[in-house]
Amino acid sequence: MGRRGPPAKPRSAHEKAGTFRPDRHSGGLPAGSGSIPVAPKELSKAALVEWRRLAPVLAADGLLSDRFRDILATYCETLVEYWQHKRTLAKKGYTITAGNGTTIPHPCVGMKDKCQSQLVKLQRELGMTPAAATGLDLGMGTSSDQAAVEGDPLGEMTNARASLPISSAG
Repeated sequence: MGRRGPPAKPRSAHEKAGTFRPDRHSGGLPAGSGSIPVAPKELSKAALVEWRRLAPVLAADGLLSDRFRDILATYCETLVEYWQHKRTLAKKGYTITAGNGTTIPHPCVGMKDKCQSQLVKLQRELGMTPAAATGLDLGMGTSSDQAAVEGDPLGEMTNARASLPISSAG
C-alpha cells in the first residue's frame, strides 16, 4: 500500500517558508546551495540543452544539489526520447500494417506513453508539477494579489471567482 496523504515538503521548502522546526523536520535535506551540479558528460546534446534550461530554475528554488544530479539527467534524457517518439509518430502515423495485414499501433506509441508516464513521475520528484510546486511553497502563494499577474488568465479567473458573492441557496 502506498503512502497516505500529501507528500511531505522537503526541508528546504520549510526553511524558505520560515516553518522549519528541528523537532519535526530534522530528517529532511537542507536547502540546496543554489549551485548547479556539473552535467554528466554522457548527456546527449539535446538533453544538455534541457539541463541548461532547467537546472538554474531548480537551483534557484533550492531543489538541486549534487545528490540529485542523476534524477535531473534522467529527466532530461527521457524528455528528449519522448519528443523523438512524437516526431516519429508525426511522420509515420500512429498505426502500421503487420505482416498478416492487420493494423496495429506503431511501436513508438507504447514507448512514447512510457516516456510520458516516467516524465510525470520525475516531474513530481523534482517539484515541477503545479501540485508539487504548491506543496513545496516556492513563493507561488495563493493570495489573490499574487495570482493577479498581468496577462495570467488563470490568475485573473481566480481573482474574479474570489470576488463573487457567496450564495447561501443550495
